[in-house]
Amino acid sequence: MDACLYAVAVVAWKKLSKASLPVRFGTIRFGRIPDTGEPCFVQVSELRESKSGLICHFDLRGQNGDVFLDVENYEVAWLG
Repeated sequence: MDACLYAVAVVAWKKLSKASLPVRFGTIRFGRIPDTGEPCFVQVSELRESKSGLICHFDLRGQNGDVFLDVENYEVAWLG
């Protein structure tokens, strides 16, 4: 989860040049647990900028595409 939150912050910085902090989560769904040493991939999508931050969807998947974590309506706030 921590790596996913970091990935969203990096995407926000790269796309919009704004630093951010987590505010809230919408829906969180858990899938299977990764195998020891299994590579994991974070995908950030559905970026919508709001007046005070960013709302997005992200998921964490395994090498074969299995979902480990799926989060909708994750919101971050811009740092002033």
